[in-house]
Parts: sequence; structure tokens; C-alpha cells
Amino acid sequence: MKSNNSFFKFLYTISMLFSSYYNFSQNHYSARIIQPDPLSVPSIYIVSVTPDTKNIVVWDKSVNNFIDYFKIYRESTEQTNEWDSIGFNDYSKPSVFIDSSSKPS
Repeated sequence: MKSNNSFFKFLYTISMLFSSYYNFSQNHYSARIIQPDPLSVPSIYIVSVTPDTKNIVVWDKSVNNFIDYFKIYRESTEQTNEWDSIGFNDYSKPSVFIDSSSKPS
């Protein structure tokens, strides 16, 4: 029993030496997470028909460094509540999209 107790004292002494030498007890880590503000949904100003009978959409382009482009959708002609992508509009361009394939009635 005595040798077993000596062994544990030895392990404790070694662990204290390593702990103080490597400063294990003083290591504190932290992380800083930078999250951008949520993006706001652009407001649609107008949906209309051009003189040559094509649909046109004009929206508010809020100032934001995180937007590269807008993806434009229209409701599917085959199924309600299903949306098809019909084009892209770069953020650097005016916030106007004319659907050249539209046939408004």
C-alpha cells in the first residue's frame, strides 16, 4: 500500500511540474464571431408592361456590400406556387428587369 501511495504522489508532482512549466492552467481561448447584419428583402416598386408588351419589374436596391446579383423568378405557368428562375441582374446595374420571354395578356 505504501508503494502505491508513493507512486500517486510521484504522478501528482510530475503533473504539477508539467502544469506550471507549460502553463496549462492559464490557457484561455476565446473566439470572436463577426456576423453581418441580416439582409433586408428588396421592396418592389413597380410591376408593369412595357410598350412592346413585356413584363418589367423595378425594385429598391438597398446599399449592401454582400450582394453580387439578384436572381429573378416568375411563377410557373404549369403549376401554382412553383417558381422558375428567369434571369439575373448584377448588383452594379440598375434595379430593373425586363422579361423578354413574357407574354402578358
